[in-house]
Amino acid sequence: MFLHQFHNIFSFFGKAISSLMLFMLLIHAPLSSQNKNAFLETIITIKAENEKLSAVLKNIEAKAAFTFSYSTAVVNENEIVSINAHSKSIKEVLDWLFRGTIQYKEKGNHIILTKTNNESQRTMPSSVKISGYIIDGFSGEKIPYVSVYNTKTLRAVNSDETGFYTFKVDKPNVPLNISYNKFQYRDTLLSFSNLSESTIDI
Repeated sequence: MFLHQFHNIFSFFGKAISSLMLFMLLIHAPLSSQNKNAFLETIITIKAENEKLSAVLKNIEAKAAFTFSYSTAVVNENEIVSINAHSKSIKEVLDWLFRGTIQYKEKGNHIILTKTNNESQRTMPSSVKISGYIIDGFSGEKIPYVSVYNTKTLRAVNSDETGFYTFKVDKPNVPLNISYNKFQYRDTLLSFSNLSESTIDI
């Protein structure tokens, strides 16, 4: 009689433990999938002006405790870039830096950078239009009548009374510098390559 009761109790606890383990596995599974792109979803703030791409990538690495893995044949470390991103995900920052030419994949403590599969098939348009607002970095107010010009072609436009500007760029596959100037403000120079139709707020 005693052995029979002991067997029933043991069987009950065995089933309870099995159910608990199954419950824990079911909880753990979605959590694991949620963390699949943990680094790419990390929110950072980063500002760089006319710096080498390699230095900007090192800065991003330091903010999230991971490392990039890539071939220098794929990523031009010496490209000069500028970026001012506030509270953006690392994926959004990389999208801005690479303009769709690079894809990202997480593996362990690394983000692997490779060429997009369709990059070789992409055709660049003969010209593109970039537009956006000129914004005061301290007050957040939009700045009217800012001079925006291409330092190579000297083509220039001014932002309107709301701070909005539209700028046409010929040969978007050729690297270029665009300068933003206004009296009593520090001049801002941004470098671009492989431009696509873009909205750029400064």
